[in-house]
Amino acid sequence: RHSKSEIVDMLRKHTYNDELEQSKRSCTSHQTLSQTGLTNTTGLVSMKPREHLFQKTVTPSDVGKLNRLVIPKQHAEKHFPV
Repeated sequence: RHSKSEIVDMLRKHTYNDELEQSKRSCTSHQTLSQTGLTNTTGLVSMKPREHLFQKTVTPSDVGKLNRLVIPKQHAEKHFPV
């Protein structure tokens, strides 16, 4: 799990998408392990809990020229203080 400051840093460096894809692949492999009955060394499938920060409808500008998610200012200030 990444801290909020690490996420802000990833967003600034434009590496967030790569990290997100890597995390998705990791979660998919954990789900596969769970479905096949494979576990880690402790005998449990390790899944990191996720924290829902905010809800946002994707707009055309989010996927258009910017090619990134625009976080509403009030949520950015609340969850990702500089």
